[in-house]
Amino acid sequence: MEAKPVVFGRKQRRIALGLMVTLGGSLVLQSGAIAEKIRPSAGQKQYLDGVYTQSLEAGEAFQQAMDLYQRREFRTAQQYIEQALKFDPWMPMGHYLQGQLFLEAKKPGKAQESYRLATQYDPRFTAAYYNLGLVSYDLGDLRGAITAFRTAIRLDPEFVNAYFQLGLAYDVQGDSQQAIDQYVRVLNLDDRYVPAYNNLGIILAEQGRTEEAVTNFEQAIAIDPNYSAAHYQLGLLYLKQNELELALNTVGEAANIDPNNALAQYHYGLLLAETGNYGRAADRFRKAIDLNPNNVAAYRQLGVAELSNGNLNKALVAFQEAINLDPEDANSHYNLGVVYQKLTQYDRAIAAYQQALIYDPRLSDAVFNIGVSYHALGESRQSTTFLVQARELFAQEGRDFKVQEVDRFLRLQVLPQVNPTAEEPPATPEQT
Repeated sequence: MEAKPVVFGRKQRRIALGLMVTLGGSLVLQSGAIAEKIRPSAGQKQYLDGVYTQSLEAGEAFQQAMDLYQRREFRTAQQYIEQALKFDPWMPMGHYLQGQLFLEAKKPGKAQESYRLATQYDPRFTAAYYNLGLVSYDLGDLRGAITAFRTAIRLDPEFVNAYFQLGLAYDVQGDSQQAIDQYVRVLNLDDRYVPAYNNLGIILAEQGRTEEAVTNFEQAIAIDPNYSAAHYQLGLLYLKQNELELALNTVGEAANIDPNNALAQYHYGLLLAETGNYGRAADRFRKAIDLNPNNVAAYRQLGVAELSNGNLNKALVAFQEAINLDPEDANSHYNLGVVYQKLTQYDRAIAAYQQALIYDPRLSDAVFNIGVSYHALGESRQSTTFLVQARELFAQEGRDFKVQEVDRFLRLQVLPQVNPTAEEPPATPEQT
């Protein structure tokens, strides 16, 4: 009796875009955009590369920090910006640059506070509000991100990227209509803003507005044929519509355009396996694993592909790695049992199936395969016990064909071993 592996399901993932306004030689404070500083006056302000300050020392230290930042000497730049802010703690551009440096040092919490101070000392500092929104979003502070993006838009009503990021924040917050409104505003300002078409298409697909979603993805691809995300999302939508060939070609295009898109590689592997091309599917699952070694689903599917292709030892390694990453997944233990059973290592197969049943006691196929494995070991009474139990589970699940399979196996394989002299009963006709 041949055991069959469990094939795992598919999941759609959202792809998002993040844009950061960085400091460059041309980025200076806008004329008239400097807030009145809450401190005693101390003489004439100095203007140095777009920075208003009442301290020549602060301006000189800032310029040193800026030059070092542009040369990517971030650690030394941080020392100079700290010196500049000691001379003038109210310098908006100084806090803004410090925020950039904190991001380079992977300290987003401190970057958030620096951008907040920049906006506090200059309430019209649009770029600071925008970057405050980005870092707040990354920290999971959606309310803060939305407030910051809305302020940036109020200051600059044509700030396209701010509308896009505001839409994304609303989207993640679960406010789909507000997200749609922002993406539409993006496209009204810039009808070639490809990521807005992509994210709008995802929301429309989730709302069941399939034709509109397809139109948005196709528009994104028409503008940028190499935009992998739109190919990927359109392919998933075709898959949802059971258009397997279209899905295969479109997701395959996404995977080929962007070899580093782990999700595209994974789903392309799924589609190749669905068409029976297990060798190419296994290659794609391996690529997905190379890109993300903790992708347990890719290991599971790699195991299924290798098993289906007859590569039992490779399947064994893949399922063992999946179990290492997720020890409580019943199906991985079950599929490991299938491999051992095909390798005629029945004791190990039984142990793997029993482990699967710990995490899913109603995994009826595991119970059945234990019975078959005991039969192969010549332990007919143990075999009968598990086969009868499996028959009851199959009957409860309404799987009549499996009930009939158990009956045939008991009648033709097991019972003659238990009672060799027993006369074989007539076969029961199969139900149609």
